[in-house]
Formats: sequence, C-alpha cells, structure tokens
Amino acid sequence: MQVTITLPPDLISTLVETITSEIRRELAAASATTAKTKAATALLTVDELASRLKLHEKTVVRYIRSGRINASNHGTLARPAYRVAEADYEAFYKANRAR
Repeated sequence: MQVTITLPPDLISTLVETITSEIRRELAAASATTAKTKAATALLTVDELASRLKLHEKTVVRYIRSGRINASNHGTLARPAYRVAEADYEAFYKANRAR
C-alpha cells in the first residue's frame, strides 16, 4: 500500500525553514557544550606545567609522584607520560601561590 500526500509549496518552505532553524539551534548548543567540555578537560604535559609554574620538570614530576599535583599517567610505568587536568593545575596554583 502506498500513500501520497500533496502539500502546498508555501507549507513545504515553512517546514524546511523550521527544521533548518531547529538544526542550527541544536548545533549551536552542541558546539557550546563541546567548547566547555574541551576547556574543562584540557590536559597539560609536564613541560607545559613546569613553564606555567616556573619550575623545573623534575620538580613537577616530584610533586606528581608525592601527590601534591593530581595527574594521570598516559605512558608506561617505566616511561611515564603524566598529564594534568587544567582544573587540577588551577587548584594547585591557588593553594600554593605566594600571597
């Protein structure tokens, strides 16, 4: 069974415009959410963190191993490649900045 529906051209154009505007709004909302997520989950390397804190890389690694800075290891146990979340960097900086 096949059903054919004929719609007036002005109704079709209105529907297309409505659907297009809804898609644009959803894409804008998704883009804003993605930008917030990327900013929240930005990961810093030991080198980047050391340059921001004006410390030596070995000092930063020592802080990570002692637990003063929260980090995740993206390497192996033999050759760690630590990454620090932007939020963890900010928390460490606020807690340890000179007043």
